[in-house]
Amino acid sequence: MMTRNHYFVLSMVVVAFFFGLRVGCGPDDQDEVPFDPFSTESVRDSYGFKEYAPHSSRGDVILQLFNWPFTKITEEIPLLAERGYGQIHVSPPNLTIDSDMWWGRYQPLDYRIIAGPLGDETQFKQMIVTAHQFGVKILVDLVLNHTANESFIPRNLPPQAQKVLQDFGPLFTPDDYHPAACITDYNDVVQVRKNRLCGAPGDKGLPDLDQNSPRVLAAQKAFVAKLTALGVDGFRLDAVKHMDPGYFNKLIPAEERAKFFIFGEIITDPKSYDRDLVPYLKETSFSYYDFPLRATIQDAFRFGGRLSDLLATDLVATKRALPSDRSVTFVMAHDIPNNEIFRSMILDPVDEMLAYGYLLGRAEGVPYIYSDLGKAGGAGLRDDRWAFAHRDPLLAHMLRFRKMVQGTPQTNLFADDCVIAFARGTQGVVAINKCGDPREVSLDVSSSNFGSFRDLITGAPFLQTYPSQGPRQTVKVPGRSARLYVSP
Repeated sequence: MMTRNHYFVLSMVVVAFFFGLRVGCGPDDQDEVPFDPFSTESVRDSYGFKEYAPHSSRGDVILQLFNWPFTKITEEIPLLAERGYGQIHVSPPNLTIDSDMWWGRYQPLDYRIIAGPLGDETQFKQMIVTAHQFGVKILVDLVLNHTANESFIPRNLPPQAQKVLQDFGPLFTPDDYHPAACITDYNDVVQVRKNRLCGAPGDKGLPDLDQNSPRVLAAQKAFVAKLTALGVDGFRLDAVKHMDPGYFNKLIPAEERAKFFIFGEIITDPKSYDRDLVPYLKETSFSYYDFPLRATIQDAFRFGGRLSDLLATDLVATKRALPSDRSVTFVMAHDIPNNEIFRSMILDPVDEMLAYGYLLGRAEGVPYIYSDLGKAGGAGLRDDRWAFAHRDPLLAHMLRFRKMVQGTPQTNLFADDCVIAFARGTQGVVAINKCGDPREVSLDVSSSNFGSFRDLITGAPFLQTYPSQGPRQTVKVPGRSARLYVSP
């Protein structure tokens, strides 16, 4: 067992990484006022902080380029802008444990230093500059709940971290952490917010930061200010339910929040909705991954599931979806293919694409698309299925459809176990058939002029060559397909 004194010595090494970097340390800087690692103003002044207009990208599609190096993202940005991706979710950029494994990015060592397998601060800044030149925004993953597992702390610290320790000493003390205990009951809110995330038996887990500590708040506020000064447009908050709901309003004040798009990760379902999610919906104005809708999608596409559930008018009331203005809708995120406990959520490849058709076609929520570099990209990724997934031509058509119907209302036209169809204003119609056989469905199109519409994907006409049926017309939807009909 690690004693308190042993833990303090180790913590002195670990936490010295956090916020100790001096901005000017050359011979000509000896008379400068020392950089204050806890001062938001110091961070902003040193990076030429500029004010931003309120964030206006709630409708912009988010693309997660998971574990992509900054230089590779920079190279991809022209294509992303052309395809219609408005926001890029970038993996944690700060210094983490010296591991190429994907989960290594979620074990922070230093909030001040942007360096590691994904690139350095210069490359990070160039990525942001390039994105803004193409009208694309950058959202950064923030890991604030914990620091790195002691078992993975490197013995030989990077030169930058050694400089931090030499100039500023430790950032945190043992008093800045919650007591070392693993979460054993995820139904116990106190445990979930104060104890450690642990792995297999014997794992000491991830040291859990105490957000009531003034030092923790000051360090993390300075980190956010640094990223803001570098030009970041928003944040994804990791492991939100493991922190107190009131902390985030202290971290990012109300006058700052409107300038960014911020969304969080809270894994929940209808049973745990009130306990795990509602407190954060009440305390913050952030959006969240729509895990309730993701569970609804999973159930709808299972054998025997009803696709009609996706058009139910009571999805929010029955806690099967988040309110539209708080919802980031997704089919895939990095934990699903790479974390064993979530792999049961992987959909059949065709079902996954049909689900994207539903999310990119509907009027509600901010759609989120997942892409990685596959096994060739290293990081211990287990599959090649999602390597460069964002380049799929079908997604390109879906993104184009979304742009064409942006801002129009949704009207549900048809729903049964196999098929759903809905209109977006008078600009487009989405029809999805999850079953193997083609289906002919009768739709009420009396209030719209869809006669000349064609499918963006295949060019097939919307209406079939049947005798006039008055206000109702028959539409044929091939098996295992999505159709996105628009005016040619």
